[in-house]
Amino acid sequence: MANRYMYEVIQTFEKRPVHLFANISIGATGAPTLNTGSRGIKSVTRTGVGSYTIALEDQYQKLLDMDWGLISTTGTDAALGCLIAADNSANASPGVNITFRVAAGTLTEISNGAVLLLNLLLRNSSAPV
Repeated sequence: MANRYMYEVIQTFEKRPVHLFANISIGATGAPTLNTGSRGIKSVTRTGVGSYTIALEDQYQKLLDMDWGLISTTGTDAALGCLIAADNSANASPGVNITFRVAAGTLTEISNGAVLLLNLLLRNSSAPV
């Protein structure tokens, strides 16, 4: 276990930042499965080649940042880039659309058996900064 004296405080000019973490197993033809412990994430849907919609359980004011990582045993995933295609976190059906591309910009699938890790940083306040 980690040090039990960690604090849940970060310093930022943004009001009420929230981190949501997702752990997503990728199956054949890019089929996603949302794994246990991905709290705050409602579902993940493949919408096309290398394209996914991350549905959120709640609305937020806006997406501040997204980090991602990939647990993969294939070398083909090493050249992938992840782009935020749309921030719909403030919509009635909140979510974030992401795409995976190779260097040439072509949409591509994540390898079967890979695990996608996401860290979404969202703003949970409409108060002015």
